[in-house]
Amino acid sequence: LAIGGIFVLGTVAAEYTLPDQHVQRLIQKPLGAAYGKTDYTSRFMFQYFSRIAFVLFMLRFIRTPRQLLWVFVTMLFCIFFAVPSALYNYATATGTDVRALTRLVNWADNANRFAFGLLLGVAFLYYLSANTRAGWVKAVAVAGTLLLIPTILLSASRSVFMGMLILGLLVMLGAFGGGGARSRREILAGML
Repeated sequence: LAIGGIFVLGTVAAEYTLPDQHVQRLIQKPLGAAYGKTDYTSRFMFQYFSRIAFVLFMLRFIRTPRQLLWVFVTMLFCIFFAVPSALYNYATATGTDVRALTRLVNWADNANRFAFGLLLGVAFLYYLSANTRAGWVKAVAVAGTLLLIPTILLSASRSVFMGMLILGLLVMLGAFGGGGARSRREILAGML
């Protein structure tokens, strides 16, 4: 919230303190030159306020663990919905910059956002498998994780690769529950 507050304050202050954009463009490029979009403030404002609204919605309407479970399952469905298209695009791509991406859903057209969504899926699957007794849920979680982790690597996102290491460390430390001494050794071996 603090970073968002600084963003909103800076946006308001920029309107009154920075030079006029039309004058600035004439200084930087000659008259008649093609201008690409350089101001993404409205998009970032929309993202900021829509995410605050989403968090408030979650806090207001999700009251029981069962409701939270259904939110997780819905998010996992959305994450898995984007994976086949991304893998198909990766398999059929030509060129030098080949990554697993898809334009099927808006959040998956950027490598970092796509990989972050997949990493959230891995975290959700681990949480579900660690907090359930049903064997079929654990099997689905393992199969889903085995599908998502290579797809994360195919997206070539360095930041999410670091996030995978941090997630593995958090799991190893028992931040999500269900971590014993044996699982810590297995996770450490997998991270190395």
